[in-house]
Amino acid sequence: MMAAMTTMPAVPVDRDKIRQLREDLGLTQAEAAKRAGFHGHQQWYAVESGKRSDPSVSTIQRIAAALGVTIDELVTPLDGDEWKDA
Repeated sequence: MMAAMTTMPAVPVDRDKIRQLREDLGLTQAEAAKRAGFHGHQQWYAVESGKRSDPSVSTIQRIAAALGVTIDELVTPLDGDEWKDA
């Protein structure tokens, strides 16, 4: 018998902050993606543009490392009501 899986809400990423930090470092999306260890810039573009609204924790970790910041600096905290609805 399979146990019911609990899903956590997607953690909203501050796309504007990611873009601003990248630009402050003077990096293109391709350069930032390479720093993050992505195979191309498409994954970076998808997160930064909002086409991918629910990036994995490992993707957020890689982006944070490429930008020299912590994950906490890249996510937008959910308020209590958003957690209740999840």
